[in-house]
Amino acid sequence: MGNQSNEKKAKIIQFPNLKERLLEKGMEAIQNKNFSKALDLLSQAKENEIQDPELEFGIVLCLFELGRLAEAKLACKKMLLEDVGDYYKVLQFYLTILIQLGEYNEVQSTLEAVFEEDRVPPQYAENLFNLLEFSRKFNKPIEEPTDKYDLPDKIDTIRQTLLVGKDKTAQLKVIQSLKDSNISKYMELVQTFLEDADKDLILKTMILQLLIDHSIDKEVNVEKMGKYIIVIPSKLRDISEEEYAIKVLDCLEDNLGNDNPSLFEVVKEIWLRHLYVIYPFTPNDYESNVWSAALHMYGNELHGAIIENGEIENLYGVKEQKVNKALILIKKIEKISFFEI
Repeated sequence: MGNQSNEKKAKIIQFPNLKERLLEKGMEAIQNKNFSKALDLLSQAKENEIQDPELEFGIVLCLFELGRLAEAKLACKKMLLEDVGDYYKVLQFYLTILIQLGEYNEVQSTLEAVFEEDRVPPQYAENLFNLLEFSRKFNKPIEEPTDKYDLPDKIDTIRQTLLVGKDKTAQLKVIQSLKDSNISKYMELVQTFLEDADKDLILKTMILQLLIDHSIDKEVNVEKMGKYIIVIPSKLRDISEEEYAIKVLDCLEDNLGNDNPSLFEVVKEIWLRHLYVIYPFTPNDYESNVWSAALHMYGNELHGAIIENGEIENLYGVKEQKVNKALILIKKIEKISFFEI
């Protein structure tokens, strides 16, 4: 009887091309941003023993978009270890996941291992090296505030570090030490720092975030790259929630997200870093589609891919001259974003 049952099971035939259909429907669901459905379909395809780099990366992307970052990290790391897909494109997405998780130690150790092998293609080398340097700086231990910050001359000590000194690491430590302080006592120092054209742009953003966290409702004047703006920190919104930020990402996703989701995630991260550096200013030098086109070009450049200018113009409805100017600015801000100390 048992043998007959096994024979019946052996005769069960799956629908023709079931595996391929699951993969096709899964990728279609990704394009429609239905990541939950896509993950279910792609997981079924994988269970049916489909071995396809696109499928594996699709699962990673779905996990990422669904906020299941720890699972996305493990799945992406597995792709790297098993050399599934384009190694350096998968690597860049893996680093994006680590940054989202705040795991800069692993960013550093991963990139150090990559560079030790001495086989990084030229088109990836600069960007990955900058990210390595950034992670090393980020991982430097921050000393706890010393006893001098409890003395009556605390304001003078902070003034000396923030306004007179040039050591960015020391300035970063001071800013972090103010996190749990009554920030209103130091508003004069903070305001002077924000107005100083020689001070670091990222440190200014950190100070603004500090003022936002403390719900400061007084006007402050901020200088960045020769421009001045008066803002009330308590009324500022998160960078990624601003309308101009969303417009650029939507335009990019329409033209890039479906065809190359890994590249889209890379340029998305670049755009958010760009906004962080210039915050609270808006990137109103160019229209949103110009920024999208420039980011697309920069992403291709990082990946060593060539895209004709005419193709970019047609995709985004922009002029080459404007895109090239925006691209120069993106590269300038990208260098600043790695917080050179």
